[in-house]
Amino acid sequence: MRSDSDKIKFIDDHYCYEVKMMYQSYFLKIREDNPNKDYFTNVKLELFIFHARNLMEFYYVERLNKKGERRYKDDAWASDFFSKNNWSEIRPCIDLWKDKFFKRAGKEMAHLSYSRLDLSLKEKEWNIYEIAKPLRDITIQFIDNIDKEYKTERILELHNFLKSIFSSDVLTSWCFSTVSIT
Repeated sequence: MRSDSDKIKFIDDHYCYEVKMMYQSYFLKIREDNPNKDYFTNVKLELFIFHARNLMEFYYVERLNKKGERRYKDDAWASDFFSKNNWSEIRPCIDLWKDKFFKRAGKEMAHLSYSRLDLSLKEKEWNIYEIAKPLRDITIQFIDNIDKEYKTERILELHNFLKSIFSSDVLTSWCFSTVSIT
């Protein structure tokens, strides 16, 4: 188990970075007149899915070896930041959505697979709002419930930012667009 100072440094630097990169890639605008628009749209989508997948693993995947120990000793888990509450008991249950997301992100983004050949253009579309909104809610719940010593100034700023997004009708309608790998 890592020390509190290591966990504070992790949550203040790397966790904040992961969340911010996911949302910065989500809101990244690409000029319509850019001749490489399709390429940059794909980069934006892949970056978003990459960071979303990392956060989903942080919140929901705790790999143990046969001895019941962490499979990868240096992996950070959301549960590391709770002493009173048990994160697995208070986190939202999103099993169907989570399993579908992990399978799709793995097959279409993280791994080269022949299953990509069978996808229609419609099946290649990702409704990124349907990923960003639940992850926002999960992240807010995580920050609301972590132990007090991990609620650094940067974490609280991140919390305020997350509470403010998707509150505007303009943002919400823009976010409903689907993106597909071309």
